[in-house]
Amino acid sequence: MKIYDDAIPLTIAKQAYVKFPNASWNQYHFYNDGNASKYGQQEGADWGDDKILWAEVASRIDARIANLARQCFADYTFYGSGLHYMPQGSFLRRHLDASCHAKTGWKREYSATLFLNPHYAHGDGGVFTLHDDLTDTTQEVEPIFNRLILFRCNEFSSHSVSKVFSDYPRLSFSMFFFSEDEPVHPIRHKAKFYD
Repeated sequence: MKIYDDAIPLTIAKQAYVKFPNASWNQYHFYNDGNASKYGQQEGADWGDDKILWAEVASRIDARIANLARQCFADYTFYGSGLHYMPQGSFLRRHLDASCHAKTGWKREYSATLFLNPHYAHGDGGVFTLHDDLTDTTQEVEPIFNRLILFRCNEFSSHSVSKVFSDYPRLSFSMFFFSEDEPVHPIRHKAKFYD
């Protein structure tokens, strides 16, 4: 996993925080089951007047990691990615991501997440944990404002988000990166959660 602090220009990150839609935004899907409790951007969500801002955020993330994720391309349709809003009590259980794009069949190579929580403090929860299932090790990352994480999507990179304790929501913008290589087997069109 790569971690980039001060990942995008501060003025853009601050504007993204100010414009981040709250839970009442009608373009969210509310995940609320034993595996997750969070709001995630719907497929084909309309960013309305803020589409230029979010396109700029996406292009800055893409440019930031371009040297590392060579021969990959970002999905600018934001299928399964984009804006994620996690109020107090939200969580995401340990899982493996889909191994391919459900509509195109592209192979999923990387996931990137930019954190946009300026009020985050240690102990607020919402910590991202990457589990290396091959070495049985973990790496925890606090969702500090304007921090970008990038990790490889493979059969050993399960991950989770701990429960959010803060009164302030955990805000993030995610992007997925793909290649046209054959997806690994078994092919997963959606996340696989651990028992």
